[in-house]
Amino acid sequence: NTRPRRAPPPRLSYASTSAGNILAEFTVTRTGTDGDGSHDFYLCASRDYAQHDLAWLEQQRALLEEAGLVEAGAVELVDCTDEVEILHVAGPSAQALMHALCPEAASVPFLQMRNLRVCGVEAAVFRISFTGEAGYELHVSAEDAAPLFDQILRSDKARALGCRPFGSAAVNALRVEKGFKVKADLDFAHWSEAGVDAFIPDARKHEVLPFLGK
Repeated sequence: NTRPRRAPPPRLSYASTSAGNILAEFTVTRTGTDGDGSHDFYLCASRDYAQHDLAWLEQQRALLEEAGLVEAGAVELVDCTDEVEILHVAGPSAQALMHALCPEAASVPFLQMRNLRVCGVEAAVFRISFTGEAGYELHVSAEDAAPLFDQILRSDKARALGCRPFGSAAVNALRVEKGFKVKADLDFAHWSEAGVDAFIPDARKHEVLPFLGK
C-alpha cells in the first residue's frame, strides 16, 4: 500500500520478498507530519512475529543505505513490542461503551486514530477491529493495560451493557467469518494470489518504480 501522507489515518500494508511472496503484514500509522519536521511512523503487526518483522525492516534499511537511496543512520527502527499493550473493545455495544468512557473516542471515524485519554489513561484509540464487529483498539503502555482493563470492565456502563472478556478463540472465529486473514493464511503466498489485491492501489500496480516483488 502507499504510506500515509498525513497523520493519523492508519493503512494496512504488506511486506513482500523480491519474488512477490508476502512476508509480513503491518498497520502503518503516521504519527508525525512534514510540517513539524517529523517523519515518524508507528507499525503494528503480530506480536508472535515481532523479531521476524523487525529483521525484515532492518534488512530493507540496509539495502536502501547500500543503494545510496537513504543516508546511513537516517532511518531509525525502534522495537516497542514489550512497551505497548492493545485492548480490544468490540461488539454491537462498543460505541455506546466508548462514548460513556471517553466521548471523544466514540466520534473517531472508521479506520482512523486519535490520541485520547480513556478512563484517565493516555491511549492511541484506533477505530478498527480484527473481529469484523464494530470496535476499537486501545494502544496503551504495558503498565497501564491491566488497570485500564479493570476500569473498563468495572465501569457502570460496562456492567449495564453486560460486557465481558473474550479470548483469542472467539476473535479467530469472528475474523474467519469476515474473511480476515492472519499471517499463517498469507505466509509466502504471492501477493496476486493472497486475496489482498484490494489493499494495493492501482497507482502502485502500474507505477514506474513499483513495490518490492511486483
